[in-house]
Amino acid sequence: MSDISVYTIPEARPFKPLEVFDDYSKRRELQKTATKLLESDSFETAVKLPAGVSLNDWLALHCFEFYNQVSILWGTFAPCTHEDCPKMRAGSAFEYTWEGSSQQSTSAPDYVDRMMTWIKDQLEDTSTFPRTIGKSDFVVFLRQHAFFNNLSWFFGEQQTESEYPEQFQKIVKIIFLRLFRAYAHLYLEHVSIVIEEDGFPYLIYSLKHFFNFVIEFKLIQKADMKPLGSVFNSF
Repeated sequence: MSDISVYTIPEARPFKPLEVFDDYSKRRELQKTATKLLESDSFETAVKLPAGVSLNDWLALHCFEFYNQVSILWGTFAPCTHEDCPKMRAGSAFEYTWEGSSQQSTSAPDYVDRMMTWIKDQLEDTSTFPRTIGKSDFVVFLRQHAFFNNLSWFFGEQQTESEYPEQFQKIVKIIFLRLFRAYAHLYLEHVSIVIEEDGFPYLIYSLKHFFNFVIEFKLIQKADMKPLGSVFNSF
């Protein structure tokens, strides 16, 4: 998996397909890897904070990771249009409105565009997501795990202890809540297309990884995960 450039922030709009999916062989390889990881049933252990790694560094790394996973999923398997998805729904019981100066109903493509742009702005803000890490053990961890090789550039060279803002974990929770909404819309509104495109193993792999991570670190309240409650309960 280390030779697949999946975990790279796209230069284009976040919900557009990433370059890796232009190569069918790499796409199939990714799906095989995802299926194998899913069958290994190791996410519950894999998401736990490694020894010697600071919590904020671990959260920051996974903000980037899941941002990119959603970018891939949305850009590849969610052919939303303003006409087909005039509202950002997750099934018939849940509708999401954009939290701006005034809450307003918006189409799913517009909502995800705004959401991913907002998240990308946070990730690129070095005052919120510093580009250094303070634990040498974390550097070793990244280098030993091919799964994260393509993200290690984000942290740059090891320097002093990373200085995260006081509100960092609050921002992380908002990021994960908004990413959840993209997952929920994709699964509940477009899962048939995902299945037709042979992407279901990757979607389930990503959801299982996401679910275990947010539960481990209590990033989303259970009430906010109700749209995918039956799916998560199957994990």
